[in-house]
Amino acid sequence: MQLPVIGGCRDCSARPLDVEQVFVAWDYLDAAELLIQAYKARQQQWLAAVMANAVYQQIVRQWPERPEQILVLSVPSSRAALIRRGFNPAAEIAKLVAKQLRQPYLVGGLYSVSAQITETQKQRSRQQRLKATAPAWRCATLPADSTVLVVDDVLTTGSTLQHAAQLCRLAGAYRVYAALVARTPWRDHF
Repeated sequence: MQLPVIGGCRDCSARPLDVEQVFVAWDYLDAAELLIQAYKARQQQWLAAVMANAVYQQIVRQWPERPEQILVLSVPSSRAALIRRGFNPAAEIAKLVAKQLRQPYLVGGLYSVSAQITETQKQRSRQQRLKATAPAWRCATLPADSTVLVVDDVLTTGSTLQHAAQLCRLAGAYRVYAALVARTPWRDHF
């Protein structure tokens, strides 16, 4: 399935992410949006392999000379999302990407420390996402000077990914890369 990839957005140029590079399989439009919704909302977990392979292809194409060891982590799901879905979509994709890269997946590398059921990102507007308090997460201690690859499903404003990257650096990572199934193209509204 060939999906379009279009230009960057104002958020990305105005607030660059604290990562070395971002690998994105698709834009969150049309077929990609339907695919991700089927995976997350209808729990079509077999789609994780399709998305992981698309992400892996972008990593290999854009990062041909990778370090010997890369620790693969995933963005944690909120408690509400875990209860609703029964799985963490980003974690399932990250495990498969790690396997394809022949790198370790760090289970619980990034983890939630809040037991509260909070509003999901999907329920927030762009402005609310940009102003929201950072999620209550922590990062396990990482080897000093390590390289990590943070995997998530959809990049909208970059706030979640920025928080994840900062936590990884505080935990010992020297280089932080990000891999995403899709990015939301710039829109003046959500």
